[in-house]
Amino acid sequence: NMGNELRKLSLESRRWRIADELNIEQCKVKAIIDRYIELCRENLLNGHVVQIFGLVTLVPDVRVDDFIATTAWYSKQISRLESVPFYTALQTVKGYLESMQETLLEGKDVTIPRLVGIYSLQTVDNTYKVRSQISDTISKEILDGCRCVTSVRVHTNKLFKEYVATVSATAVKEG
Repeated sequence: NMGNELRKLSLESRRWRIADELNIEQCKVKAIIDRYIELCRENLLNGHVVQIFGLVTLVPDVRVDDFIATTAWYSKQISRLESVPFYTALQTVKGYLESMQETLLEGKDVTIPRLVGIYSLQTVDNTYKVRSQISDTISKEILDGCRCVTSVRVHTNKLFKEYVATVSATAVKEG
């Protein structure tokens, strides 16, 4: 499927760009990002709200507590689990999330593998709206019933939605 290939390519190029910007190995960037996604998935499936910095919030139907991990909290876990400095983990995760925001602002979709898809949809007046959808993979895992969570709602960050609409409207006006 060509769409899938393009998504994989954009994920790879995103990792490559982050590795280049931070001057660290691509394999380290891949390990950090993969671990970040895995930690988000685990938190969600274990009944925690997951906020993907500035993009979306994933809310399980069964919440075990009010804890919501920050990007710094994830980075601390990644630092320990991947034996990388905290700063490296933090900058890598932030770079990954910021690059997704940029991609959405360009009117392209992004996927956080096995977690959520975020779509930039063009409206009739040529501006963009952002929509999110939980991934098929995590939906299937929830349906399999191996965890306490039986469904997940995804909320696109309101400020980011407004920002995309404003930026795209400005771009349309400037022509």
